Amino acid sequence: MGVAFGALKETYIELGAKLPYVHRIAAISAGTLDTLPHQGAQITLLSICKLTHKEAYFDIAITQIAIPFIACFVFIALASMGL
Repeated sequence: MGVAFGALKETYIELGAKLPYVHRIAAISAGTLDTLPHQGAQITLLSICKLTHKEAYFDIAITQIAIPFIACFVFIALASMGL
């Protein structure tokens, strides 16, 4: 995120975006993209729990994709209202 923020900082400032909100939205969004089935932490988690991808991925999808995705949109709505 550091490289992207460095490149886009001036654009966000010119648009009048509140930088803490931009950072929080980016952090939530980046977390949801880190749950691919071949990601190292997922493989380690499944190995420790002795589960297959088929057995566990629905729960992983809910807790690491769906909930953060919803939270991101809720945060965007709250940020656009100035809360």
